[in-house]
Amino acid sequence: MDQEETLDKIDLLRQRMGVGYTEAKKILDKKDGDVIAALVELERDQKVKKTLNNKVHTIFKKGSATRLKIKKDGRQVAEIPVAVGIAGILGSVVYKPLAIAGAIGTLSAIANRYTLEVEKPSSEDEPKSRLDIDSCK
Repeated sequence: MDQEETLDKIDLLRQRMGVGYTEAKKILDKKDGDVIAALVELERDQKVKKTLNNKVHTIFKKGSATRLKIKKDGRQVAEIPVAVGIAGILGSVVYKPLAIAGAIGTLSAIANRYTLEVEKPSSEDEPKSRLDIDSCK
């Protein structure tokens, strides 16, 4: 396959699938210049990415609406979206000082008898989930 023919195939893939030159060239090489096979694989990959993106968006949306409430003696001390809590957990996996700070905070909460409530936006009939940190000793 000469360069002009390859460039035409790459342009076709870019036009039809909205990919860059690098991705079009890579998939075309992988499929030995077969444009139809390249189109099929790119379409499959885009569907997978779209499905994954939709799932992540749904999880983030639910996590933003669900709230973590930290209370002491029935008085609310803090409230954060679950998504922020998850981001903190993921951050602590990557950054060790954050993990240490989280562990110290958790131990302090247990020692001082704080409670953690998870409030999901749902029908009024459903009870709130409640975790008494003191009972985890």
